[in-house]
Amino acid sequence: MFLLVTGASGAGKSTVRRAAARELSPEVECVELYDIVGVPAFPDIAWRQRATEAVVQRALELQAEGRHLLLSGDPVAAGEVLAAPSAVGLDGVAVCLLDVSPDAQAARLTRRGDDPSLLSHHQAFAEWMR
Repeated sequence: MFLLVTGASGAGKSTVRRAAARELSPEVECVELYDIVGVPAFPDIAWRQRATEAVVQRALELQAEGRHLLLSGDPVAAGEVLAAPSAVGLDGVAVCLLDVSPDAQAARLTRRGDDPSLLSHHQAFAEWMR
């Protein structure tokens, strides 16, 4: 099974991934995109599509072993996973969208030192994900 925990920046995806890894390993391999593929200096849409396909292929490898993959930490939309060419081979896909209020998101991103000029973009993306 392919498990996707997604959401906008500051929603808690990386925190969930770390907690899930502690509780679910080794039955579930918990990853971010960079765990599977290298991230270029300037990632583009083509890279993102290749990276998502590579993660789906890893999920298929684990599926053959009776294990599962959880992708969490990157704001990957469920449609990106389903559109990956190899996704048709997955036994299943489950998606959880993490969400926080705009105020909580702003506070979290400020605490971690994100560029404040990008906040409106992060919040617009969160709205789109909803």
